[in-house]
Amino acid sequence: MRVILAFVLFAFVAVAEEPTKQVKIVPIGPRADHMMNGQQLYREYCAVCHGRAGKGDGPAAAALKMPPADLTTLATSHGGKFPTFAVGVTIKGEQSVTAHGTRDMPVWGPVFRQMSANERLGELRVANLVKFLETMQVK
Repeated sequence: MRVILAFVLFAFVAVAEEPTKQVKIVPIGPRADHMMNGQQLYREYCAVCHGRAGKGDGPAAAALKMPPADLTTLATSHGGKFPTFAVGVTIKGEQSVTAHGTRDMPVWGPVFRQMSANERLGELRVANLVKFLETMQVK
């Protein structure tokens, strides 16, 4: 009986001490200021949560309160038309759905604008990323 009790106590302590999953925040890399390609931007900034194929299964997804969206079904969930404008304002952080609670997804608009002295390049980065996301849609 003592052996079983000791095992149960050990198992409880082991579960209680399991570290919580966290997303590591790292600064923008030095080569980022030249990054303009939508696919490159996706791999660098989005794939960690949304996964390489956009299914919402990236390595950091498990640490989030809400699972990341499956980006391959955006057109399907909008009547077969890719929601270009809505995706762009979501990436830039200009649209928030308060019913969904706090926003886990980083606001990339200011980050992309601050990558170079020309802030308009930030808008181009967002546009290129949105165009790439459109290519990921399931047919």
